[in-house]
Amino acid sequence: MTFQTDERGGVAVFTALMLVILLGFAALTVDIGMLVVSKWQMVAAADAAALAGASCLPDTSTARQEAKYYASLNGYSLPDNLISFSENKKITVNLTKNIRFLFGGLIGIPGADVSVSATAEKGGLPRIADYAVFSGSEVSPLTITTDWCVVNGAVHTNDAINVSGNNNVFNGVVEYVDYPVLHWDNGNQYNEGVVQTSVMEIPDYSDQWEALCSPAQIYGEDLTIGDGFRLDGGIWVQGNVTVTADDLDGTGGYILADGDITINGNEGSYLFADDKVCFYSKHGNIYLNGDDLYFRGILYAPEGQVCLTGDRPTIEGSVIGDTISYTEAAHITRDQEVIDAIFSGYGAARLVN
Repeated sequence: MTFQTDERGGVAVFTALMLVILLGFAALTVDIGMLVVSKWQMVAAADAAALAGASCLPDTSTARQEAKYYASLNGYSLPDNLISFSENKKITVNLTKNIRFLFGGLIGIPGADVSVSATAEKGGLPRIADYAVFSGSEVSPLTITTDWCVVNGAVHTNDAINVSGNNNVFNGVVEYVDYPVLHWDNGNQYNEGVVQTSVMEIPDYSDQWEALCSPAQIYGEDLTIGDGFRLDGGIWVQGNVTVTADDLDGTGGYILADGDITINGNEGSYLFADDKVCFYSKHGNIYLNGDDLYFRGILYAPEGQVCLTGDRPTIEGSVIGDTISYTEAAHITRDQEVIDAIFSGYGAARLVN
């Protein structure tokens, strides 16, 4: 005798069970994904708040308000008890949020509490702030072919230095890594000596400065700066910047651009004359054009070239680039007040573990 069993009912039950399990996993994946994304957003907000606060230290009152402001820009409330300081040199920001799940409530898990923390400090000036002229390339020499350049402050190149022009004056130590071609017989003066040294990297402050910009300070395309433009703090331009105006207003700060920065000045004109400004090209070049142009600030192009194309530009601050090009005589004087205002106010703030 043969017995046959009908398994159709069992298969249906098994299929239904597996469907429930698969749907459960799908729901769990959605909730976990939402949790991960929310935590990433909180980390970014905490980093921005901590960096903004650190830039105001040692003034803890201002630092606290700045941290709360930048947290609010990112959609988070930051009570005073979630902000702490260490010797007025570090600020720690804690953010907490209850993330509500879409499907977790079906299995008794309606949500989860997420907490993140970020600490930033206000350090001292970076080594690069010691220089009036800094050329970061390890394969392209710092070449000065023009005459009558004057540099009041230290000079550093990560490759060779080649001074082939006449009557150039260096009133600071000249550092090189590879070899010097100095042409002493051309009237060039090296009044603090010439020394061989080691390679030094150009710091990248773009992430910190981007984090300090509110949405109103971010320009999503090329920007032309003309008459009437005012700079009070910092802006981030996700493109190229062209400056066509003279005697611009504001208290100073920085202009960070993803691309090139072109500064066109007229004879005897002043750019932010009473202020201290850093033009920072993240990936491009900086072109300073115009004869007898006066600029008080820093030209900073860690991946590109700083081109001084106008005749007799006067720069009080420093020139820092992967490569530097002189086509006419320039006077560059390292200005401690400018260095302190720019690097201490923004660049020196950094995240720490």
